[in-house]
Amino acid sequence: MDALLEWLQCPLCRSDMTFKSHGNDASFGILDCGCTRYPVVDGIPIVRRDALAGLTCQLIERGRPNAARELQLNRASKYTPGRHLVGELAKQVE
Repeated sequence: MDALLEWLQCPLCRSDMTFKSHGNDASFGILDCGCTRYPVVDGIPIVRRDALAGLTCQLIERGRPNAARELQLNRASKYTPGRHLVGELAKQVE
């Protein structure tokens, strides 16, 4: 991840990013630039600023990487997760 951090900049504020790993390796964690945070799921930075990215960060921080992965896989499917799914996952995080 260190080599990648040399190249990454926030698309919003153009500042450098830092990475905080959550777990035994760098597969899951949070990229932080100062203006926002982006989740890293299975080693892939999710550079989006939306409710699902925020919820994914919360799941990672709470030690639920499988739930974070599932949320992102549902995002990538041809069916966008409905509001009820996001609402249910948000309740589980709280």
